[in-house]
Amino acid sequence: MKKLLKNSLKKLGIYDPYLKFKFKYLTPRGIGHWEPLIPEKEFYSSVKLAIEKLLENETDDSLGSYLEFGVSRGTSMSSVFHVLKELKLDQVQLIGFDSFEGMPEGSEKEGWATGQYHSTITATTKYLIDRKVDMARVHLVKGWFSDTLFEKAKKDLNITKASIIMVDCDIYSASKTALNFCFPLIKDHAILIFDDWGWTEDAGIVGQKEAFDEILQQYPYFSTTPLLNYLPQSRVFLISRKIK
Repeated sequence: MKKLLKNSLKKLGIYDPYLKFKFKYLTPRGIGHWEPLIPEKEFYSSVKLAIEKLLENETDDSLGSYLEFGVSRGTSMSSVFHVLKELKLDQVQLIGFDSFEGMPEGSEKEGWATGQYHSTITATTKYLIDRKVDMARVHLVKGWFSDTLFEKAKKDLNITKASIIMVDCDIYSASKTALNFCFPLIKDHAILIFDDWGWTEDAGIVGQKEAFDEILQQYPYFSTTPLLNYLPQSRVFLISRKIK
């Protein structure tokens, strides 16, 4: 059916305008099919192995909160929820920060389009519910990082510790803002996931790698151990406080 519709629209010469309309007005509102932005099976396996590695090193009973920067529709958040459920880590709260308006203006210079990955917070909430995510453990924070990632958010959401962090905000400036927000919340160990490390590195564009290098210079008492990626372009690290 999809192929027939595509061929029909192409014959009429309106396939490209249809796609623009779909991605601007329909997909963000949860109308029609949403194509996951990550390979779900590989992501699930990578996250599970990473958290198991974290648990080998973490002595504190509380892992604190899972923080995700760049939620879009919520595929990665849904996967992390079910990994935590499988590992019986039911005390972990899941907190997602996103503009819910897609990529910001000016993203073109870093390889993305303004509005790309747009999902409304309503559509994201519905998607998570459909994936059987317990919304009592989820907090979605709407707004640009420059307007939301402050100490007030930590206080309001009772974020005192973060041991699992997903940085999926693509561009350098947003990644750096997210890292500045969450690094003070890392105690002795944490898992840090970067979704778009390789895209910008391969293109010679400043991005997540540079943001990470800079934050490690600010916090030299942390060491990093690479873990299994779920994509060639992703990076997963175990962050550990160096023993004096």
